[in-house]
Amino acid sequence: MADKPINQGPSQVKKLNNNSVAIVLVAAIVGAIGFSLWLTFEKSENPSPNSSATPPLQPTNLEIPVSAQKDFTPDEKNEVFIATTEEDVLNVLIFNPMTNKVIASKKITLDATLGAASTNAYGANDSVQYNPKTKEIIFFTQGYSDYDGSCENKDDTCTSRLYKISWNQTKPLILFESNKPFTNWVINSFDNSILLSFLEGKNQTLKKISAQDGDIIFTKDYEIKENTELTDFVLSKDGKYTYQTSRESVDGKWFYQILRLRKITNTNGNLDEQDIFGGEAIDYETNLSPDNHYLAFYSGVREPAKLYIYEIPTKKLINVPYQGSIGNYNLIWSGDSKKLLHLLKDSLSYYDISSAKSTLIPGDTRVTPYVYAWAPSVNYFVYLSEDMGIKIFDVKNNQVIDTRTKARAEVKGVSWF
Repeated sequence: MADKPINQGPSQVKKLNNNSVAIVLVAAIVGAIGFSLWLTFEKSENPSPNSSATPPLQPTNLEIPVSAQKDFTPDEKNEVFIATTEEDVLNVLIFNPMTNKVIASKKITLDATLGAASTNAYGANDSVQYNPKTKEIIFFTQGYSDYDGSCENKDDTCTSRLYKISWNQTKPLILFESNKPFTNWVINSFDNSILLSFLEGKNQTLKKISAQDGDIIFTKDYEIKENTELTDFVLSKDGKYTYQTSRESVDGKWFYQILRLRKITNTNGNLDEQDIFGGEAIDYETNLSPDNHYLAFYSGVREPAKLYIYEIPTKKLINVPYQGSIGNYNLIWSGDSKKLLHLLKDSLSYYDISSAKSTLIPGDTRVTPYVYAWAPSVNYFVYLSEDMGIKIFDVKNNQVIDTRTKARAEVKGVSWF
């Protein structure tokens, strides 16, 4: 039997109409409230350009993956990172010369002896280095003794290792290890990577690894000419290149060497090389200015050796005059690349490229055995005082700032950021 339509009388139709009106009114009210809430949310999330309202603060996440941190540019705080050793303990600290305070400090127990350190160039080749981007300390242990070749790791291996640790961690983690020791390495904070150099016979192997997990990004092999030595790494200020000099001894010429500048592209490991100078006994302690325009070096068998600055864009060679004999062969550039600091036996002096004049630095810096690094600004450099204290000289105000840190066993890393 087919269903029949229901007959609705007048009273039923009126009731139905009233219900419909009620439903429509409720829907309208709910819709208005919803639109008002949505509009308020939109305004808080997307304030107009002319709005004076302060946007809500976003929570700070200290555990953001390094890979998510893009376009890093170093914030030049003029704070200095210092690493020293005492028996099997690594002491690290950050010191601010403007406030004369230690910002952070930490003691790290070592599982092996730290590798050799060369603090001639800013931030490069030290056995302890600091990454201001990730706030991590990375250090290198050689794994074996130079004296007799015996293994030095606590697990009885001879493996060379890179460890990393943050300020709030208690135990360092192994980032990278190799059965072959590496002779140079440098942190690149721009892309959170590390470039390593391995030497074996006439072959140099360059490896770029991630400073986050130690994964190898690329490996490049290059043949080195016979009788050639490679010096320290110097990272460019923009992080795009790593520079290194080479010294080739020429057979049949007494103490004659050729100095070359090598430029490594950090994205792919490609290498370019250019001749800089040919002469007698070029010292290992060359140094490239932060703007990559000037290369400083000593040359000569007889005392006093000649001090040169090679202007790379113009290929001009500048002979820097000085009085007296050399106390230490390390050379330090100021952060603006205009002043070259050099150490004499009874004085400390810097040569100003702009004025072509040398200036003696007064005070107890005159008898310093070593200068470590000049700050990104022109105001400060770190040096070792006669009483083995690590101090900072304020060039602008002509005063000494004591970090209250002693070079106990050995200084293993000094860098500004």
